[in-house]
Amino acid sequence: MIGFKGIEEYMREKPELPPNRQGEKGSLNESSEIRSLLARHLKGDNQAFGEIVSMYRSEIFTYLARCGVQESCRDDLFQEIFLNVHRYASRYDPALPLAPWIFTIAVNRVRSHFRSASRNRVTAHEEHSETPAADASPHEKSEAVETAAWLEGELAKIPLSEREAFILCCVQNLEQREAAKILDIPLNTVKTNVRRARLRLAKALALRNTALRREVLS
Repeated sequence: MIGFKGIEEYMREKPELPPNRQGEKGSLNESSEIRSLLARHLKGDNQAFGEIVSMYRSEIFTYLARCGVQESCRDDLFQEIFLNVHRYASRYDPALPLAPWIFTIAVNRVRSHFRSASRNRVTAHEEHSETPAADASPHEKSEAVETAAWLEGELAKIPLSEREAFILCCVQNLEQREAAKILDIPLNTVKTNVRRARLRLAKALALRNTALRREVLS
């Protein structure tokens, strides 16, 4: 469940870990077992690929939703992404984290999707991908639904280059160095895009909070 506190957490500046401390967050602390899944798949392990799909299902669907992919297209894109994971499995180096490799495929597929649809900006008004906690009150559930829908709408207004960097670093919690490799852009560009996206969202959130306070006081 995402409330305003959760949104503000996304927008908070998070210091990048120095090289000798990498592995303390994000995908860099993946276990060797996770990194070996594709190798097991290539060797004929019938369960390994299903484990990969299950492990990254939520993250990939969240990425698709936050990038502004329409709900009607997400299932097809999800399948295409993991078809490419299977197709290019032999190219994966198990010495490296698996998540950035999979997100590289996802980013490229989403970009291709937007190009083929001739879109420069994608609007997203469909149902959000976040599910409120089961024990949440009716008011909390309603607020979570409204807030998540608002977040998707605001993310859709952000330029794709900024949106990609923000989602990878602030929603998926990948290192900025990893995001730079996934997006194939310089690290400083990632930092700039994340900062710009945060500022846009912070401004939008401030305006929303002001409007909500006026509603309460009226």
